Amino acid sequence: NDVANMTFTFLDAAFVSNSNASNVVDYNKSDFAVSYIDAASLAYDSTALTEGVSNTGSIDDIMVITLTGDTFEADLTGDITATNVPTGLTAVFTRDSSTQITVSFTGTASAHENANDISNLTVTFADTAFVGNTDATNVTNYLTNTISVDFIDSASLSYDTIAFTEAADNTGAITDTLVITLTGDTFDADLTGDITAANIPTGLSAVFTRDSATQVTMSLSGSASSHINTDDIGNISVTFLDNAFVSNTLAANVTNYSTTNITADFNDPAAISYASAIFTEPIANDGSISNSIVITLVDDTFEADLTGDITVTNVPTGLASSIVRDSATQVTLSLTGNSLSHLDADDIANLTVTFLDAAFVSNTSASNVVGYIKSDISVDFIQPAELSYSGTTFTEELSLTYDANTMAIYHMDGTLGNTTTFVDDSSLSSPVNLTAVGGTPSLSSVQSKFGAASYRTSGPYLETGLNSAFDFSGDFTAETWVYLDAGLLTTYSSVGLIALEGSSTTNAWQVNANNDGSLTLYGDNAGTQTSVASSATSLISEGTWHHIAVVKNGSGAGSWDVYLDGTSVINTDADAYWTTGNHNFTVGVDIWNTSTTVEGYFDEVRVSDNARYTAGFTPQTAQFGSNAYVGRIANSLTVTLANGTFTGTNGDDFVTGSKVTITNLPTGLTAKVTRDSDTQVTVTLEGEATNHVDGVDDISNFQVTFEDTAFNGGISAANVTNYDEASIVIDYLD
Repeated sequence: NDVANMTFTFLDAAFVSNSNASNVVDYNKSDFAVSYIDAASLAYDSTALTEGVSNTGSIDDIMVITLTGDTFEADLTGDITATNVPTGLTAVFTRDSSTQITVSFTGTASAHENANDISNLTVTFADTAFVGNTDATNVTNYLTNTISVDFIDSASLSYDTIAFTEAADNTGAITDTLVITLTGDTFDADLTGDITAANIPTGLSAVFTRDSATQVTMSLSGSASSHINTDDIGNISVTFLDNAFVSNTLAANVTNYSTTNITADFNDPAAISYASAIFTEPIANDGSISNSIVITLVDDTFEADLTGDITVTNVPTGLASSIVRDSATQVTLSLTGNSLSHLDADDIANLTVTFLDAAFVSNTSASNVVGYIKSDISVDFIQPAELSYSGTTFTEELSLTYDANTMAIYHMDGTLGNTTTFVDDSSLSSPVNLTAVGGTPSLSSVQSKFGAASYRTSGPYLETGLNSAFDFSGDFTAETWVYLDAGLLTTYSSVGLIALEGSSTTNAWQVNANNDGSLTLYGDNAGTQTSVASSATSLISEGTWHHIAVVKNGSGAGSWDVYLDGTSVINTDADAYWTTGNHNFTVGVDIWNTSTTVEGYFDEVRVSDNARYTAGFTPQTAQFGSNAYVGRIANSLTVTLANGTFTGTNGDDFVTGSKVTITNLPTGLTAKVTRDSDTQVTVTLEGEATNHVDGVDDISNFQVTFEDTAFNGGISAANVTNYDEASIVIDYLD
């Protein structure tokens, strides 16, 4: 804005004498100059400060401040201030000349990540900083508040993976590599000795290769000495030293300069396992093998085509091995055909399966695969199914025989214990068994008249039910041995011993023991218990065995007798209470009051269709019947099956089921072969042989032949030892 032509002109009226100003020399002067001066000003060569490449938080940059239009005081102490300076840094102002100051920073910023950048660092000059200007505000830029500080992120190392994995061939070698990338700095050109590794598995060595200024590749050479799955580690460490970096002089300032969690993952060796190590011959016993063996591979896979890659040796003659690839990890081994020798003694335990190198995808050496050879596979042949007999002779028994007048007889013998059925031992084609009513009595050995047991009653009683065997139109005898418990005749005034009752109300009789020791014969009169006759008193007693017999001999007066121990104690006529028809025989109960039952024992009970006693007699001293050989067979033969099982269910008769054929069976006998269990049957001969003279009718060729249908598992009977036993003896005795 300076000018050099400012003009000063005197007008006419300015002068006294000269009325015309132009006559006055220099009345007009036009070369006056006006010179302005600029305001004092501060200029910054830069307002951007950058963290040093060492990334320590220090600022290496400086700012030069130049003053124009004034000069700085010689001593600027306290005349310049800096605010918003990052913590850890201190601004230093150095007077270079009367018009220049240099700003620098000492220290290191405590927070110096990129996120800690600022743009409001402020420098303020005080009034006393200037020589000419006494008011700093007149100096342009005396206050500058836009100075920035740009921190840089730390240099950082990153790993593309931290896991090394053993190679598939399971030799302990590791073919994986690990790439390490550096950002925010560069690697030194020569890294020799600048990177260390620790906790490297024995047998392996760490190798670091500088790929570029920002990339290093780590690999592991060699093979780990121990490299099963339990040898895995997770603490391999890699440490970069200070000299590894160009800019960072302190490695600790580089993120991840030390990494301690690199893993080495070893695999268990590939392994082959067998679902079984035994081949078994089937029960058919034909030399074939019933099962196959599944072979499983882990930690590797089988080649797609295993032809010639698996060998099987020591295979029994007649059998051939077959291997089928089921999947990439499973094959099935089978044996086909039929072994020429297959007794139990032909078992082997050294069938050998060998997998060759080419069987595996990853493992190039089969020997690295656990179980690649197995030499202890067994082939278990079974002993042929075999029948064994407990004996080979049936022997005629000495039997109790009964005359034709015996309608029912009960010896009260058999298996001791509770039972509800007491068997009629007579020879009738339809035995009349006694059945318990009102509870479960027992066969007891505490008391017995004959044999080893007797019928024990205390509450229940026995009856046959209406039966035609007791339809007597003429004479009959009913008898028993009885033992009354002590106190019974005190408890009850009278107890029924034996009775025959029909279906009508006038068709029954019963003999009772009374508390005065007498016996009474009762009849039925329109459903009412009627006393027909009684004996003298004090005849029957408790705690001892007595024989009781009721005999009808003829009709009319004196035709009915009640015998006590062989003596007639009642003789009367009871025809009015008796008619023909089916009758129910009862033991140990009052038929008119079934809640009254005998407490005691009964033994050797018999009912006959004749009058066995017509006068006093001596009761028998042994069981009823006569011993004789009548063609009955005393014993049975047990047949036991080994190495097989019988078909059917227990109780099946194999003869009627056509599973056993009987040959040379004597007339009059019936053969039964009864299934007792899966492995046992019993051969019995029932009935009476028509001809049974000793030495004449004996045979030695009774034959039992088992058919195929007798055996489970498809066994052919012809393969069963002793399936056809043709030399069984039937020995009759005189």
